[in-house]
Amino acid sequence: MKRSGHWIGVQSGGNTVGVKWLESTMTKITVTVWDKQYEITVYQKSKSVWIAVGDYEGKEIRVDGRSQSAAASHWRETARYRGN
Repeated sequence: MKRSGHWIGVQSGGNTVGVKWLESTMTKITVTVWDKQYEITVYQKSKSVWIAVGDYEGKEIRVDGRSQSAAASHWRETARYRGN
């Protein structure tokens, strides 16, 4: 597990009033699509946005979700759709 992070703007009334450090963890997850396993990476982009990225049949899929599991599920469903 790799730990990293980035600065995000702190908003108040539509204005950026400061910044804070958001630590994120990049996690490798194995998902199954049509009986084949794929390894994807899931990481937190902001407080409520998670990104899942990985290759499916030689093409990169990058999706987001409101949680780590939602992003991974969205990646799986996108890959299943492309596999039809």
